[in-house]
Amino acid sequence: MPRIAPILILTALSVLLTVCLLFGMAAVIYSAVLSLFFAVFFGAIWWGSVIQSEANPGIENIEDPSFWWSRIYMAWLYVTDTETWAAYACLFSCLFATLFGSLFGTLVLYQTGNLQIAWVSWSSGMFLMVTLAIFVATSDTWTSTPEPGETSYEELEPLLRARGHIDQFLIVSSVEFSERFSQRMFFNISQGYPS
Repeated sequence: MPRIAPILILTALSVLLTVCLLFGMAAVIYSAVLSLFFAVFFGAIWWGSVIQSEANPGIENIEDPSFWWSRIYMAWLYVTDTETWAAYACLFSCLFATLFGSLFGTLVLYQTGNLQIAWVSWSSGMFLMVTLAIFVATSDTWTSTPEPGETSYEELEPLLRARGHIDQFLIVSSVEFSERFSQRMFFNISQGYPS
């Protein structure tokens, strides 16, 4: 791990402390939310890669699957080149955390009504999240390539079945939501009410 990562983390934490002293504890909201969303998305990407690499024996023998068209690309990358996998996972986690964390933080900070606190909180939160991403991506954990596990399909079958049930639930829920939403919109339009 390069020496710059711990220095960046100390700098980010000192910036966060300074922002808290100047603007109060409301300035911590974005930092906490963005860091939490980054950890959740990175953990989900890691868990999905581990499950897929364990469920597909011989995945390391696949010749360069397509990033855009292969569903097991991240698992293949996790098995063959963990440093590149960590960089991609941190990049995607930062993007998703920025999108969803900013929306959630905006909902929370909307109550304060102070744009200056929101802007400073978001800036310090982004700095802390990007610093954590650099720290995770350059960590020594990813320098060694793990051997594919000896996990059998029978051990992973309940997890894969649960994932299938979750996917089915999400599909059904989204279809039901879109049907209810379209019915409500049609009702509002037919009654002459603005939507």
